[in-house]
Amino acid sequence: MSLRWLGPVAARLVTLVGITVATFLLLELAPGDPADLRLGRGSNVAAVAALRVELGLGDKAPVRYLHWLEHSLRFDFGHSFVDGRPVRVKLAEALPTTLWLGGLAALFGWGLGVPLGCALALARARHRRVAEVVLSLAYALPTASLALVLLRAGAPFGDRAPAIVTGALCLAVPLWVRIGRHQTAALGTALASDWARTARAIGASRSRVLVRHALRHALLPTVTLLTSELPVLLSGSLLIEQIFGLRGLGLLGIDAVLARDYPVLLGLGTLGAVLTFAGTALGDLLVRRLDPRLRTLEAT
Repeated sequence: MSLRWLGPVAARLVTLVGITVATFLLLELAPGDPADLRLGRGSNVAAVAALRVELGLGDKAPVRYLHWLEHSLRFDFGHSFVDGRPVRVKLAEALPTTLWLGGLAALFGWGLGVPLGCALALARARHRRVAEVVLSLAYALPTASLALVLLRAGAPFGDRAPAIVTGALCLAVPLWVRIGRHQTAALGTALASDWARTARAIGASRSRVLVRHALRHALLPTVTLLTSELPVLLSGSLLIEQIFGLRGLGLLGIDAVLARDYPVLLGLGTLGAVLTFAGTALGDLLVRRLDPRLRTLEAT
């Protein structure tokens, strides 16, 4: 039985721990104190110190981090400073909205970007130039501006499925443009290869070569691009959730920053890293599925 998978898994675990350390240090260096914020400016020093102990902030930073790490290995991320609820419960409540939002955005970006790349690869040069201008304008359009225009036009607001779909469409626009451009370039390279020219020489049409042969090869870098965009989708959901009133991880993160809710912020950082690692692992599996040569190389 091959144990080659242990190396990547160990590397991801080390990276995950490093992300939690970095998040913890950034929270320590950030201005403001949760106890001062809760009691108000000018509060009694003794009361602030007592509240810090109650919140678990009385020990030194390394001790607090190791204590948090020990509990987080049991999926216990502590309790919120704001309402005392378990952090994992708050994350579980907000996660589905963000997953739907990011998942639909990835689906829209992929579902529109790949056909766009195929169409542009088959289009004439002047049509591609016109499309490039349109795509540049779409890519330059701020996501927040597009979302506000849609709201003004009557788009739904609040934790409802239509609002999630509309928000995902806004979030998908830059991804759709990037995937379309990437797919166009990858297909152009594939269609210019020797095997593609040979297929054309024996009578196959350009569109047949693209659909039957070139597309499978050109999808490999696009799959990698899509999975690398997961952190962008997660961070972009913060703005979209706030505009459309969606109670997801993004809005939870904004509230936690304003309240200096350290346990929630640490939990969000850890969950974001786990979701990113899961997405990249899924991308690796898809690439291996699309390209049997990679499986052959791993077996040797």
